[in-house]
Amino acid sequence: MAVTMKWSRAVWKEGDQKEELDIPSSWIEGNFVRWPNSSSAMAALKEMRKPDKTWLKFDLIKVKFSSGMFCLRPFSFA
Repeated sequence: MAVTMKWSRAVWKEGDQKEELDIPSSWIEGNFVRWPNSSSAMAALKEMRKPDKTWLKFDLIKVKFSSGMFCLRPFSFA
């Protein structure tokens, strides 16, 4: 039985800055991260809304890990 990874710790580029956050894995589309084009981004995050064509699109730098669980704590793999 395959395990679905619901959350991913992603790093992406917004302008000149790098952003890193746990986001729904469905927000990662190939080499891009989708982000809600509204002030209710945190609500969309908590509700795991599916991205649509109106959402912003940012270059994905990397996915650090994926999990079935949500976590907003920094991890140390040392």
